Amino acid sequence: MPVESSDVTALSNRILEKLEEDKSQEDSRVVVLIYGAPGSGKSTSAELLTKDLNARFGRKNCGNRQRVSVPSQPSVIHQGKGKAQTQICQYNEESDIGSENEEIPFAIHLKMDGFHLPLSVLDEELKRRRGCQESFDDSLVVKLVELLLNDDTWSSLSIPDFDHATKDPVNPGIYVSRKTKVVVFEGLYLMLGIDPWSQIPKLVKETIENKSRSKNTVQVAHVRGGNETETAHRIALRHLQSGLVVSYDEGRNRYFNNDLANAEIVENQSVTTFDDIIINNSIRLAIP
Repeated sequence: MPVESSDVTALSNRILEKLEEDKSQEDSRVVVLIYGAPGSGKSTSAELLTKDLNARFGRKNCGNRQRVSVPSQPSVIHQGKGKAQTQICQYNEESDIGSENEEIPFAIHLKMDGFHLPLSVLDEELKRRRGCQESFDDSLVVKLVELLLNDDTWSSLSIPDFDHATKDPVNPGIYVSRKTKVVVFEGLYLMLGIDPWSQIPKLVKETIENKSRSKNTVQVAHVRGGNETETAHRIALRHLQSGLVVSYDEGRNRYFNNDLANAEIVENQSVTTFDDIIINNSIRLAIP
């Protein structure tokens, strides 16, 4: 049975315990998959978790602070339907790394938003329904989870980010080093039981069952928000602030005409078997 919590503290504690158990594995990492309906508080929970882990790292003997350089030429390029805008670049050797240094975080927060298919490849129907599962570069999301859980040949990865000004993915967006101990990846459809998304729960299952052969660990967090009225309010404000709509009422209409259907798919067709923790944001996100 998953643990239920109103914040990320329990999940943060579990992650540090997993790292303590695996501390003999030099390059082991914990991959945290956070999923939930639109407006449930996934991004906020992921941000709080990442911030908490990085803050607590100084008090935990889990890895060392490292420095990484910005990669130059990739060893492998993984492309999907979004071509170069959503591609994943894989760097296998230290020789692939350039000269500009930045500190490697203990924990990093990755968003599925960067895997939105570019507007240029969407038909009018998918532009209208953007945010639905079909409007993402789904096979590349699966590939990223596979790389994080099962592939230890890479030294760093670059993945796309999302530019809210252009409303399109940009690449390269975010760099991930194999020296990062915790990768927090959040998105609507990460545990969806519909192909090709359903390959992710299968990867989770394999990682759990083959723990003796895998040095990486996975944690799954299911985030739940408030009631429909509260969720509609939050998403309407988000759409307005991001420039997706020009008025609050238009944002609410978009929620009921688009986001609500996506929420029903997430809640009704996600694989919940592997949930380690349920984060209940209903109190924190309640309208004052």
